[in-house]
Amino acid sequence: MNQTILEEAGTMLSSGPMSLAKLHEQLKIAGSTWSESQHHLFFLAVNGFSVEQTGDQFMVCAGEKSPRDRLLSDIVKAVESFSGKPMSASEIRKRLPKDYVTTPEQIKATAKISDTLAVYGPGLIRKK
Repeated sequence: MNQTILEEAGTMLSSGPMSLAKLHEQLKIAGSTWSESQHHLFFLAVNGFSVEQTGDQFMVCAGEKSPRDRLLSDIVKAVESFSGKPMSASEIRKRLPKDYVTTPEQIKATAKISDTLAVYGPGLIRKK
């Protein structure tokens, strides 16, 4: 992929996520000779883009989440999976994806800076 086509992809995605299939077609029009699979792998690997599966299609987004934002998002999902009831940071840690290397203290610190979570009592975390 050359710089011109990469910039074109960034421009196309600046208004929001786009399906990989649609983005692939637009990049072909812009001059890309890559297959849809090659574009998929590229957007998975390059910084500044992310790919998420939604139903039966892949959506490409510009602007990668920071590690803290990803952790916060997964903490919120863990709390929601417990029906929104207060949870200890160690219980949340057990419900996070296995690829995280984090501590209960880091989970509490991340929850404290969140707009959607509250830390109270003996270190319990709940949705606001």
